[in-house]
Amino acid sequence: MEYFNRYTDEYINALKQGNGYYKIRLELLSDNETSTGEITQDLSLSSQGQITINYEQIVRRSCSLTLINVNKKYMPNKNSPFWLNRKFKLWIGLSVGSDIYWWAQGVFLTVSATSNGNHELSIEGIDKGGILDGTLKLNMTDYAYEIQRGDSVANAVQSILALNMNEINLSKQIIYNNENPIDPTIPIVDILYYNQTLQNVIHVDANNYISEVILSLADAYAADCYYDANGHFIFTRYIENAGNQYSSKIWEFNNLSSYFADVNYNYSYDGENVVTYYTNSSDANTTNVSYTAYNTNPLSPLCVTTGIRRAQSQEMPYYRYYGQQEIDDCEAAIQEIQQEILNRRIDTTITTFGNIDMNNREILEWNEENLETYTDELESWGYDPDELEGSVSTVMGMSREYDGVEIAFSPLLQTDSGAVLLSEDVVDSYITVLIENLGVGWTKESLIAADVDGIYIGSVLVNKLIADAGNTAIATGENMHYVGQYGALAMAKADLAETEAYYEPLNTQQMILNCRSAANHYLTKNSLMGMQLSFSCPIIPHIDVNKAIGINDEAEGIDDGTFIIQSVVIPLSANKMNIEATNVNWLPNDMGFDGEAQIFERS
Repeated sequence: MEYFNRYTDEYINALKQGNGYYKIRLELLSDNETSTGEITQDLSLSSQGQITINYEQIVRRSCSLTLINVNKKYMPNKNSPFWLNRKFKLWIGLSVGSDIYWWAQGVFLTVSATSNGNHELSIEGIDKGGILDGTLKLNMTDYAYEIQRGDSVANAVQSILALNMNEINLSKQIIYNNENPIDPTIPIVDILYYNQTLQNVIHVDANNYISEVILSLADAYAADCYYDANGHFIFTRYIENAGNQYSSKIWEFNNLSSYFADVNYNYSYDGENVVTYYTNSSDANTTNVSYTAYNTNPLSPLCVTTGIRRAQSQEMPYYRYYGQQEIDDCEAAIQEIQQEILNRRIDTTITTFGNIDMNNREILEWNEENLETYTDELESWGYDPDELEGSVSTVMGMSREYDGVEIAFSPLLQTDSGAVLLSEDVVDSYITVLIENLGVGWTKESLIAADVDGIYIGSVLVNKLIADAGNTAIATGENMHYVGQYGALAMAKADLAETEAYYEPLNTQQMILNCRSAANHYLTKNSLMGMQLSFSCPIIPHIDVNKAIGINDEAEGIDDGTFIIQSVVIPLSANKMNIEATNVNWLPNDMGFDGEAQIFERS
């Protein structure tokens, strides 16, 4: 019986006892990755070939193999399974008696095919990450690509891989379109990212491959992204260093140096133990930060006590995680006001209109108390108090006709105790009495002069309400609202500055955390590459990178050590594989990291 990707006691016992022999299977796939056939008999095991798996982002797997090409049936052409963009899946099986335990090793696309005179065809393949990163020259953005904030990280990943990047309009009549998405299989995204919302726009310039978009997401949200052995795209939170200590082990190797070949503990002393991550935003309203991480793990060969080995500083993009919607709303309000100013052709350098100085005014905040106090006055001018809640009024400029002349004014009386909203009746009475006192032949100048002194209405001195009179009064009544320190434009800019000031400390602290996480991750990955154990062992088909294995080695003094696999090489012409792994005790971890943050204030 055949079993696929099935981990059973019988399979494990067969591996431990060395029973059985290995088989290779090449499964041919359609564009949608359904099986269309298989090759087993024509795989040449006498020629050199291998499957290589490395712990990397996007592309992890590559392969080389040789086919017996009798009658040239595999020669590359448009009907060949090894033509452009054609896919195949490799399996390694352990045959025990009448059972075969098959384990997937990846879904590949052909990078090159070479025929020789011995009726053989040599194939070089790469996993589906080659569709994304430019290896196969596919899926380059021909325009700037953006993922808008507000969407979930998971949906962003899924949407990218569902894009059809192959539609080309050559003319109004001709459209080349294969109607296939980048990846027809559903990606597997960590559940964490279904609930994590994009807090900022992810932007990738034109002429970049689509992997740049995905890597930007992975960098921003601390994810590993790659294709697994079954050809599914994986987007998952990378394991923090301390978490490696508790990872379940997929295999135990006992007395390694005694029972396995080519055992080599490689301590690379050219690694790095200090790195700085920093932001370099040109936005004057953001605060740039940095974080420097140090490997202070005393068990690590790269501990800083052995000397500082500083890595090149790494820049990371600045993201606003908090307040972006509020800031966007403020900026949109400013743009709307600026457009209105442009449409009305308002000269913003003029800030005084008659007796109204837009740089020197008391304003009314429409809080609950003021709305209750001035309900009648607001309604007399046609305002709905409920619609004003939370806003402010600086001038409430308007104009009306009095004695046959249009007069611009503000109903907000300026007093020593603040602004007071006058009702329509009070303002009408005030302006009417001013005109009557001036008599026939009054002018704009005489009205404005009389308005300086004003008149008492009851016990209240009403004055300095008049802005303009005559042909320009209607425009003045509408336009003075926009200008000056207390005009709409300045108030909107002040609102933006206040909003940014409120959220900036939150974003600054978040960016420090991001720089810290990235710096720690960098040191970990470079430690993984720089301090490795390598050895050869019988092929274990389910072994994969970034998985934990247990190692016991009396010769090296390792007792029940936990190692993380960094690379796997499986020769197709032999029964042994090569593994490179790193002892988790060598890695910087949460107890073996130290660091310092900096905040760069703008002058």
